[in-house]
Amino acid sequence: MKKVIVRFIILLFICPLSIKGQEHISRNFICGYYGGGNSYDSMQYNFGFVDRRDTGLYFSKKIKSNYDIDFSQTSTYSDSSGKPILVWQGCALLDAGTMQPIFNGDFSDTKGVNHPVWKFCLKEKWSNGEDVVREYRGTQGAFFLDRGDPHSILLVYYRCLSINITDSVHLYTATIDLSGGPGGTPAVVEKSYKPVLDHNLVPLALNAVRHANGKDWWILAPELRSNRWYSILYDGELHDPVLSKIEGWFNHSEGTISVSPDGQKIGYVCTGLKDFIILNFDRCTGDLSPYKEGSFPLLSPGNMGVTSGVFAPGGRFFYLASKFDIFQFDLESDVFDDDWIPIATFDTAQVTEYPFFYKGYFSTIFSGNDGHLYVWSFYSLRYIHRIAFPDRLGPSVGWKQDYYRMEVHPSHFVPTLIDYNMGPLPGSPCITKTKSSQNKEFILYPNPTSDIIRTESMVNYHDNVSLKIFNNIGKEVYSGTLRDLVKGIVVRSWRSGIYLIKVDNQQVAKFIKVD
Repeated sequence: MKKVIVRFIILLFICPLSIKGQEHISRNFICGYYGGGNSYDSMQYNFGFVDRRDTGLYFSKKIKSNYDIDFSQTSTYSDSSGKPILVWQGCALLDAGTMQPIFNGDFSDTKGVNHPVWKFCLKEKWSNGEDVVREYRGTQGAFFLDRGDPHSILLVYYRCLSINITDSVHLYTATIDLSGGPGGTPAVVEKSYKPVLDHNLVPLALNAVRHANGKDWWILAPELRSNRWYSILYDGELHDPVLSKIEGWFNHSEGTISVSPDGQKIGYVCTGLKDFIILNFDRCTGDLSPYKEGSFPLLSPGNMGVTSGVFAPGGRFFYLASKFDIFQFDLESDVFDDDWIPIATFDTAQVTEYPFFYKGYFSTIFSGNDGHLYVWSFYSLRYIHRIAFPDRLGPSVGWKQDYYRMEVHPSHFVPTLIDYNMGPLPGSPCITKTKSSQNKEFILYPNPTSDIIRTESMVNYHDNVSLKIFNNIGKEVYSGTLRDLVKGIVVRSWRSGIYLIKVDNQQVAKFIKVD
């Protein structure tokens, strides 16, 4: 019989830790845009990875995929060398190499609540007769969180529970084991089919900040059409949200969140409007409070308000992009709202490749890993623009329109790019929940199993130690004591799949049930 040894973590004492070697996890993201119509060549092969290296942006060759990326933001999880491993598409969690779902990675069976017939995914036919799976508003704002455990990677994402995106955006999660599937392949081991945060949230506006200990995470989510913000601590488990009310502020129908390099400032812009706010963020407690508010100067004719914002690498300046203009705001200025500097205006004369009505314009502004800021183009234009010296007081910041040209038509937005370079907060007084540990061997066998699952007898475990088993969608299927597992639990009638074992509410092992 095959035995699998896992570690049962016993919590001993509290000390701050930091995670090393994670700086490349969010280095890549995938993009693509079908460009309209039902063309086999323009849709199936119009995807590619953008690699944010410390020497600039690099672009992969075109990738074929029958899982359409479409308009939405799409997150990618990369290994320690920066190689993409996982792609979240909305209908499925894909292997970045094959662009096919990983084990238990199909999410397309989820339906809406307000409209039970509403589905998140559509299956269509390409012009060549092949099937394509398309998501609808499922990937916006998604990202991966890693605390250093390859068996417990957290996917954080939104679901729209009805057709109206502004009435039904809720927060969900899934847990990934990078070696939990057949043959040591990645697998989704837990899905939340009920909202983790059952409040109607702002579309697109989702982000995460390192806890002051440099290991755990705060998930940030503003509530739609209110002044409420939620901060959820993830330290291996999701805790109850911390509520902050921002007096005098109102979260509109769409927005985007950016995080300062030290994690102590949060920038929120109301997409399509001109209002934005800078918030103080306490990385110890999760509390948010107002710092400065501002309004975007709508200078160019036809401007439709702000599209996104980002902090400069040094943290002093905040950049805002609109349809046609980019501005710099100085966070140290005493007249912050009036002390803006124009950086760039979109030059439509340079855009001749695609004669759309607007001939393209600015979309998301985001950080590279090379100290530069980059600006995405809207309307599927292939060009990326650059601010070379964002920590300079403008306007001489090294602006260059059409700095890069991509081989694929990009999506409308860049995904939420979590800052894995953010370490512990120096001098932080807060007590963290990060633990050191002592290990005991916890042996499951046979694994995989078709009949019975058990563990070898271990010293100091008694009948009062609780044991629970959950299936891969998070439903509890067994409750008893650890002694039951020593004797052996019959799983013959259980469905095939991955099961999680928790002892005293701590996840300690997984096993695979096969037919």
